[in-house]
Amino acid sequence: MRQVVILFILFSYPFGALHAQKGFKKSLSFDYGRGLTLKHTPKLNFDQSGGSQDLRLDLAFQTNGQTPWHKFYRKPRIGLGMMYLDYGNPDVLGQSYAIYGFIDQAYLRTSKFSIWGRFDHGLSWQTKIFHPTENPINNAIGSRLNLHASLGLRIEYLLNPSLSIRLGGYFVHQSNSRITVPNLGLNTVKALGGLSYHFQGDEKNVVDIDHSDFDLPKWQFVPKVGLGIKEDFAFNGPKYPIYILSFQMARNVKRKRRYLFGLESTWDLSNQAFKRDQEFNGPDVAFQTFLPSISIGHEYLFGRIGLLTQANIYLRNTFSRKNFWTSRLGSNIYLKSNFIDPDHNLFVGVYIRTHVFVADFLEFGMGYQF
Repeated sequence: MRQVVILFILFSYPFGALHAQKGFKKSLSFDYGRGLTLKHTPKLNFDQSGGSQDLRLDLAFQTNGQTPWHKFYRKPRIGLGMMYLDYGNPDVLGQSYAIYGFIDQAYLRTSKFSIWGRFDHGLSWQTKIFHPTENPINNAIGSRLNLHASLGLRIEYLLNPSLSIRLGGYFVHQSNSRITVPNLGLNTVKALGGLSYHFQGDEKNVVDIDHSDFDLPKWQFVPKVGLGIKEDFAFNGPKYPIYILSFQMARNVKRKRRYLFGLESTWDLSNQAFKRDQEFNGPDVAFQTFLPSISIGHEYLFGRIGLLTQANIYLRNTFSRKNFWTSRLGSNIYLKSNFIDPDHNLFVGVYIRTHVFVADFLEFGMGYQF
């Protein structure tokens, strides 16, 4: 039950931008994708000879400029979708069903032709998971409920005012952020083709907003605390907390993005348990599992929503069983819009921490920028 609650909180982030979409032009899209299930690490045991395929149904809202971030991102599309995914190995990997929120960023747009970048994330439900006796080969996924995330590119051509065709490709990742092991994750890449139906007559006039009076600080100080959780060592094993403290400087660029630089410290109690299992019981074992790092990050800002990517390089890694760097991917929700009043702003966030392509833990954070 705790896992369901945690992942439901994470899933709710994409829908923060969908709270008031009245008057937006809407479209309904159907896509079919076909590709491969990747063995992104040699530790994975499953057979990948069968090709993966999926079906997607999306409801999109075309933004019209009624809030500042619409104009800065060239009026993107936002929406909700659901997906059926077959991994091509029904006995071991089975299938998954996902629901997600998404944002489409326009890279090129004419009266007939357009190119869109896509990011979506939400939740997926797996029909086949690891079991030590019934399904031991599936060491990719140990839980029914998982995080779903996808990146893609779509090319669209408008056949008439109501109908368009689209082609593209995308990458899909599904895992539980190591709340339950095994959690090597499932990654698929696919090409897609589809159709979109555009509803007529429900859009408002585009609003042109003057941003000249908005005061944007170039630099801000961003302290943050975090709490992570993960299962380690064995299936249905103990879950360990991870404590995080960071101090960062944010360099704001044109309101829609910022770069972050700082220092971070992580205390991973699973490392402490590992050392004690190895009969290392010295008085400084807690200090030795305390890992300082340098952090470098980037955040896209959509009003009160932020999409964060970050890398950390360990300054000391004596007792960690991981490599020398880690990455963070996730979302922030701010108390106030960063486009209107970014100074003295409280935020909360949910992130996946990974080492290369393998999730390490799920992190919850709270911070303040000023």
